[in-house]
Amino acid sequence: MPGLAEAANFVGDDQTHQICEEILTEEEAMAQWLADHAGEVTRTFLKRESTDAETAKR
Repeated sequence: MPGLAEAANFVGDDQTHQICEEILTEEEAMAQWLADHAGEVTRTFLKRESTDAETAKR
């Protein structure tokens, strides 16, 4: 159990603990998506950056 969830659990703050656990699940899913799509995301960014497009960093 990562830091904030552990701290909330330690002080008995069940609501914060639950929210931290939910956020952790979302963050892990996003990290997995990024790992699965890193090449595509990187190529898209580099193409946009090379044209100096305003959307390159969005």
